[in-house]
Amino acid sequence: MPILPFPLTGPAGRLEALRHLFRHGYAEADSDLHHVARTCLVEAPTPEWCAVGLSNGGGYLFPQNAAPLELVNPQNFVHVHLSPDAAGMALTLLSLTRLAAHAEQGGDEVLAQWMRDKAGLLRAYVRQHAEGDAIRRFSEE
Repeated sequence: MPILPFPLTGPAGRLEALRHLFRHGYAEADSDLHHVARTCLVEAPTPEWCAVGLSNGGGYLFPQNAAPLELVNPQNFVHVHLSPDAAGMALTLLSLTRLAAHAEQGGDEVLAQWMRDKAGLLRAYVRQHAEGDAIRRFSEE
């Protein structure tokens, strides 16, 4: 059965998505997601980001750029051009992975597992996405 995306609109939708994906770590996640974007995007994205929920319980955020985005992962040196939607999936996966490791190091195994589970749900959607191969290559560590 295909996993379906649905928009979460407005500022409340973005905040809802952050809480849904990152649980009580959402404030740190917002900052981390923007840090990951600044680190990986060759050109700065628009300041406006959209939130997307997934029918399997996952979700992601993506920049509202009109043109494809160029990304470089400094950890694995993968260089890709992705649609803004796909770039958001890749950046959200990196942020979920980073913050899960941070939560685990800080002793919050419950939050770490929550973020690993959300990353798994997003990866399931990525597997069916047209740009899935590039997203997976980019987001591997």
